[in-house]
Amino acid sequence: MKYVFLDKNIEVENVVLPESEKINRFLLKSNHSEIVKIIDFLASEEKFLYVHGFLGTGKRQIINYATEYIDKNVIKLEYYCKASTVSDDILLNFIEKIEKNNLAKAVNLSVKISTLAVKFQQYLSAIKKPFLIILHSFDDIAEENLKLVQDCMRESLKNPNVKIILSTRALKQDILNETKFDRKIFIKAFSKEIFKEFLNTNNITCNDKLFEDFYKCTRGYYYYTALSIKILQAMNFSIGEFLDKFKLSGMTFDTFLGITYLNLIPQTIHNFFWFMRTMRHGVTLNALAVWDLYDDFSINYLKTNLMIFEADETLY
Repeated sequence: MKYVFLDKNIEVENVVLPESEKINRFLLKSNHSEIVKIIDFLASEEKFLYVHGFLGTGKRQIINYATEYIDKNVIKLEYYCKASTVSDDILLNFIEKIEKNNLAKAVNLSVKISTLAVKFQQYLSAIKKPFLIILHSFDDIAEENLKLVQDCMRESLKNPNVKIILSTRALKQDILNETKFDRKIFIKAFSKEIFKEFLNTNNITCNDKLFEDFYKCTRGYYYYTALSIKILQAMNFSIGEFLDKFKLSGMTFDTFLGITYLNLIPQTIHNFFWFMRTMRHGVTLNALAVWDLYDDFSINYLKTNLMIFEADETLY
């Protein structure tokens, strides 16, 4: 049986990539060819796509944008990994999503189910639908918890109706214990031309020397650049003033950027922000409403300023 993962209306040879809320438009422009490769992977017989790129290059946005092109029959199972993630976290999340699908009600599971992993594999084999599994930040998982997750993903790939996309910061040749990836995609930094366009769009200009220094500090990575721009705008700094503050701090750029950015958070939002940082999983809006932990201003502020993001009514 042939499983269709890509929307049948998409012309793979001539993919049009419109702007979307799913992705920053400069990320879209900078990574056009990489997004087309992800779409091509969905259309192919390949099963395992490996996406890697340095911290802050926009892997999550790129993957989420490209996978908007999946066929309506695909069951998309997506998880955002953390250092504390264990195999059962992922499996509970995936099984819950599957059981919300009406097709799961017709599956007669074996009475001998001993683990969540066995239950998950039974669902994959019994439901004759294509499954797209996406694990973001796979290399965040602690070493002691990694093997069970790897074993589960490797077992899942044995099913003809399963494709997997994994993302990491560092390139790892043997990411799933001797299972080789079918396709590898590297997410690159902005070119200097796109970097300058990003700044100009935000009404930020400087001389060539400062531009080179700023590009070197941010490395042209999307997230670093976006955070730096928000600091410049919030503090009404020029690039020169921003770089002077950085040099005087004696910190690495990563540390300086993080501390400076966190200092911009209004005091009224601090508790909510630190609660979100310490959570092991994403938190649904319904759960937050029950706990009375937020207001719309807090969430919108943190989302707008790239401190949290929302996926399927869950905040991370």
